[in-house]
Amino acid sequence: MPMFRVLSIGSGALLITALLSGCVALEDRSTDTSSKPASTITSTVTATPTPEPETVASSTAASTTPVQCNVDPRTSDFGQFLAQSRTPVGELGATPDSVLQIPDMFYHFQMGENGYDSCAELSYVVLNGSNGGTLGPAGTGSAISDALVLFHNGQLVTHPAPFEMKEVESVTRISDSELQVIYGHAGGATAEGVTEKYTFTFFIDNGVLSGRGDLPKGIDGHLRLSLV
Repeated sequence: MPMFRVLSIGSGALLITALLSGCVALEDRSTDTSSKPASTITSTVTATPTPEPETVASSTAASTTPVQCNVDPRTSDFGQFLAQSRTPVGELGATPDSVLQIPDMFYHFQMGENGYDSCAELSYVVLNGSNGGTLGPAGTGSAISDALVLFHNGQLVTHPAPFEMKEVESVTRISDSELQVIYGHAGGATAEGVTEKYTFTFFIDNGVLSGRGDLPKGIDGHLRLSLV
């Protein structure tokens, strides 16, 4: 499993170093199809015919079946939270990779969009939910928020912890390793709803998760999902 270490975080960028596991090489199997010398064969011998070339090829192909990609996030390390439909909630600590969990506070959610792919360098799920206590959401407009959870090669990214925003309006896949996100932010009174929009791009380059674009100035004060 890859290990992640936060390099930096702020309103402008996120950087994470990933120690990636290597690829597994599949060994080709060879089949000896040479015949016995002619002098050992008589008219009374009933030898097994030499396999045809296409038969050998089919056997080799079957032994090198590629690994199937998994698009079900319930099988990932985020599956335990999906089963409960909630995660603990915390606040950003003294360092970018630390989250201080708030006692008896949870983010109750349902999955709004599934972009998980265990074979992709970068994939995601969008959560729609609301903060509340142990038994359920608070039921207030200010408690409602969305969250984007990221995966690197199918592994849950916990540092930095996913942050809550009023809305995750859209996620667009640019490439296997790049996602563009449009966030809706409630910059005014709760009754006003979304008043600002921010475009932010997450991408992986040489095993490093980075970000570029704009986020609200007070993003460090947004609640985080405590996933560890």
